[in-house]
Amino acid sequence: MMRRSMVPNLLETTTENLKQQKKFSFFEIGKTFYKNKENKFYEEKAIAGVLVGQDMKTLRTILDGFVRSLLPGVDFVVEQGTEITYLHPNKSGFYRTDTKVPLISFGSLHPGVAESFGLANADVLLFEVDYQKLSHHFATASHTFSEIGKFPGITRELNFVFAETVPVSTVIAKISSVSPMLSSFSVVDIFRDATKIGADKKSVTFSFLIQDLTKTITDEEALVIQEKIIKK
Repeated sequence: MMRRSMVPNLLETTTENLKQQKKFSFFEIGKTFYKNKENKFYEEKAIAGVLVGQDMKTLRTILDGFVRSLLPGVDFVVEQGTEITYLHPNKSGFYRTDTKVPLISFGSLHPGVAESFGLANADVLLFEVDYQKLSHHFATASHTFSEIGKFPGITRELNFVFAETVPVSTVIAKISSVSPMLSSFSVVDIFRDATKIGADKKSVTFSFLIQDLTKTITDEEALVIQEKIIKK
């Protein structure tokens, strides 16, 4: 079947998954089809995903990290509202770079669409990436490559509480500046609770690799770097 959007399939999968669990997320990379001016079909790649039982701040954190990791040095802005009919007009937005054309559209599922898929009582967030535009920016962006280590490293996790307005990518950049032996950063968990950590704050657990390219790093050496991160 030649589909113009992956969203209907994602929502059908969401409906089935909700029978088993109330909080989950997933994405798909697939193909969509459109007609050109000559009335001929052409194929495009697409990326779309769903978050259920999670809030908009979590989605924004994921998308911020996605854009910054794939397009380092590329300036982007986030604007409110979208013309996409399956998204809520007042609870949606889009990422764009140098043009008004959205790079990523995101938001809450429109109530009417939610009802038609049996999702009226679920908190469903969606995002859809313009794969062609993303590929163009990725091809022209500046990328830094590093040698693959031959010696085993040590994976550590640290938790930090900071203001909601501070992007996760900013904290990762600050951690990575501590030592050239730090790499493979990822977010393990994001926790928000006004009564426990304060309003407008988030608790984020980061995972990272400490690896020396010239030798096997010791626990003591890794601990020194970890303490420097905490002091930073």
